[in-house]
Amino acid sequence: MIKKVSFLLLINFFISNIVKAQCTYSTSQSISAATFLACGSITINSGVTLTVTGAVTNNTTGANITVTDNGSLVISSGVTLNSNGNFNVTGTGSMSISSGGVTINNSGGFSNGVNTTITGGILGDGAGNVTNTGTLTVSGGITLNSSGSLSNTGVVNVTSGGVLIDNAGGITSSGAFSVTGNITDNSSGNFVDNGTLTVSGNYNLTNSGGLSGTGTAYVGGTASATGTGTFWGSSGCTGCTLSSSGTVLSSCDFKYRRLITINSSQVSGGVNLTNFPMLINITSDATLKSVANGGHVQSANGYDIMFTAFDGVTNLNFQLEYYVATTGQYVAWVNIPTLSASANTYIYMYYGDASVTTNQSSTSTWNSNYSGVWHLDENPTASAPQYMDGTANAENGTAQGSMTAANQVAGQIYNGASLNGSSNYIYTAAGSLPKCSGPQTISYWSYYATSPGGTEEVQVILQNEASSSSQCLGFLSGAMQNWKWGGVLKFPRE
Repeated sequence: MIKKVSFLLLINFFISNIVKAQCTYSTSQSISAATFLACGSITINSGVTLTVTGAVTNNTTGANITVTDNGSLVISSGVTLNSNGNFNVTGTGSMSISSGGVTINNSGGFSNGVNTTITGGILGDGAGNVTNTGTLTVSGGITLNSSGSLSNTGVVNVTSGGVLIDNAGGITSSGAFSVTGNITDNSSGNFVDNGTLTVSGNYNLTNSGGLSGTGTAYVGGTASATGTGTFWGSSGCTGCTLSSSGTVLSSCDFKYRRLITINSSQVSGGVNLTNFPMLINITSDATLKSVANGGHVQSANGYDIMFTAFDGVTNLNFQLEYYVATTGQYVAWVNIPTLSASANTYIYMYYGDASVTTNQSSTSTWNSNYSGVWHLDENPTASAPQYMDGTANAENGTAQGSMTAANQVAGQIYNGASLNGSSNYIYTAAGSLPKCSGPQTISYWSYYATSPGGTEEVQVILQNEASSSSQCLGFLSGAMQNWKWGGVLKFPRE
């Protein structure tokens, strides 16, 4: 009889450990929260969207939810962890949690390793920890009310709601941590910053909790310590950058900064790029309007918009092409010293400094390998030379023929020049421009008013007048061609 009971107990124990299934999704579909919870291990294949309807609430002791997300996971009504079971997501995909955010009520934690967006905030009311190794964007704020902590080695962007540390659970970050709003620490919980911290509003310490670590922190508003906690030994500052030395690195009259993430998967060629001029093209942005138009930029010309490396201190060379104070439209080229093909690259945009009244653009944006860079966005009726060379070579171009203001047209990147292929062209003295012989790279954007066909030739010609040498790119007989017959510069001449 005893053996029989033991046998039944063994069977019950075995059954309790196989209830959770391994679920793989190879096609996009919608499932209920109950179906999702019944799967202990979930795999979402690339290109697949799995939508979970209803609230995902884990009440089962010891029941972990493990997701390998290589596609897209969409949870419509939030995640609540009421037990010691963990919610773990890894992979190469993305996740969206809306309407309720993430709530931790027990020792079960939330771990994110993908590109995740949470609407409704993160509420830590238990001992469970939040761990982020991916990119975590949170609207609705982060609140830590218990002993549970937050650890970040990736990127955290809190877009609204700020951060509240109300118990011993603190935050440790060796990555990028950005907060739109305030950070308030009313407890003994610390923020250990070993990376970079950006706070657009105020940072208030009211108890023994403080800011420490080996990184840097930028506070756009006021950093204030009214308890025993400090900012690396400092009692605070306004509009400042703080470091582990306990001193203000700079008075930092810039009131705002924004983290820019360059995804390594978008770096072509599979190798790191050095001194790479990256385009910043913002069509409109309310915060980048001038102060007179309700934004945060002090200069009506956008001169106080500048860029630094991830350390928040090292200035990056950039070239401003266009700014509109009424809309916040901004076009510039920023030189990235090293653009990694294996890990994301981070830089900062600073703005809101009334003391910057002159253009901070630099021709060093383009290194010595560039013989000439022409944005071609100028008005051809302006004083000659109208078309300015962005490099230090100053190979500026002058409009030729009968060009009028109408020849300044909308282009792929801000404005361009409209040319008729015969009498209208742009001329620059030869100077340091190379002849069309030997290895060289020529790149440009062009738009043809009519699609070429038959034997029609549509060309852009770069011609060295002195030697009748030219480089021709375009369409010939309906096909793209690149040919040369023989490097002063003309756009175009036939």
